Amino acid sequence: MQMNKSCSKNKKDDGDYLTTVLCVQIAVCFIVGIIAFAFVKIKPDCYEQLKEEFSYIMNKDITIEKAVDAFKEAVGFAVSPASVWTDEVEKEETTLGESQDYQFYGEGGEDLYVAQADTSFAPVFVTQKAYYPIENGTVTSGFGYRIHPIYKTFGFHTGMDIATEENSPIHCIFDGKVIEVGENETRGKYIVLEHSSGMVMRYFHCSEIIATLGANIRRGEVIARVGTTGLSTGPHLHLEVLIKGIRYNPVYFIGEK
Repeated sequence: MQMNKSCSKNKKDDGDYLTTVLCVQIAVCFIVGIIAFAFVKIKPDCYEQLKEEFSYIMNKDITIEKAVDAFKEAVGFAVSPASVWTDEVEKEETTLGESQDYQFYGEGGEDLYVAQADTSFAPVFVTQKAYYPIENGTVTSGFGYRIHPIYKTFGFHTGMDIATEENSPIHCIFDGKVIEVGENETRGKYIVLEHSSGMVMRYFHCSEIIATLGANIRRGEVIARVGTTGLSTGPHLHLEVLIKGIRYNPVYFIGEK
């Protein structure tokens, strides 16, 4: 009899502890929500900057139904005795193991080998010979995860940085057409060319744009000059390569020099 009372007490303590943890997590989420709302209303520029840095997380879609289901599941987990959780987990594992229709798709959590949204680590092969964009440049930052040189935050670098002397010529990598020319606070002065098979190349942080909008450019022609405009720590070219909206590692297109 004494043992039964002790077991009941332990189960109650477990339930109370997990309920407390759940309440704390809900409170933290509520506070974070208030802070995010304040950013949007009080400092929209800061919010846009945060949104750009953490676009992959902030662009995740979740419906109200999914949120409610997740909340119900969390509450059930917190208030149920430990024996119930163990039984449910074992039952689920047995069902998955015995089911003939269940398929594993390889979907899992993110890690350093998983690209962020609209990017891919998949290798790409091109048949046309590329013209290296800068004759005497040094790659200072490749495609993938890194510590941001200005913000000092961990994030995904969507292109390749090639540093060289300011005003050095930037050459067109493949035959193409200029589809965009512009300037903003992040990219600085930039030029975008469209090539065959849905491939697009972006050249950022230029000091001067030479090619004009709508011009047909041949491989090797000078289209701009290296600069440090926009969000930059020094003169360099930030090169991005997209195929049908997905950004790929530029090294697959221009090689390593």
